[in-house]
Amino acid sequence: MQTTYELQDVEWISSRRTFLYKFGFTGIALLLCLGAVFLSSEISHFSERGGYAIVGGSALAFFLWTFCEGGQLKKVGLVMNRGRRSIVISNFLKTIIVDADAVSSVKGFSYLGTEQQIVTFQGHNDFGDWIVFLPRRISDLPPWRDHPDVQRLNKWVGDARLEASED
Repeated sequence: MQTTYELQDVEWISSRRTFLYKFGFTGIALLLCLGAVFLSSEISHFSERGGYAIVGGSALAFFLWTFCEGGQLKKVGLVMNRGRRSIVISNFLKTIIVDADAVSSVKGFSYLGTEQQIVTFQGHNDFGDWIVFLPRRISDLPPWRDHPDVQRLNKWVGDARLEASED
């Protein structure tokens, strides 16, 4: 079950850096790529143009990587919706609610210094079968320990399953 939702009483567990990671890095990479293309078209020597082509190609690869990686990056929150534990998922343009018992797993990993977490769903929703979110930053968290926000999400999902089994 999913619906759009008025964002009241939502406990956001995503980092404030989510917007920067999703749109900022992608935009910078796109500007670098376009800049390299425009600069290389102004240069007549092939050897100089080759350098700009390498920069442009690298920027394009970075753009595609951040766009694809950022495509699944979402803002995640917890909310009670009609008496059920639910998860609010937003890509900053569209927001949906998914029942928490529809979550299959929450797994975390450290990638390029970020604590990205993957949330997998039992079925398909408007954002696909899985999403990625960045929990709030904690500077002294050991790498072998789950992030407290991930522990909170796992407990939220576990409690939702328990409540669903009692119904």
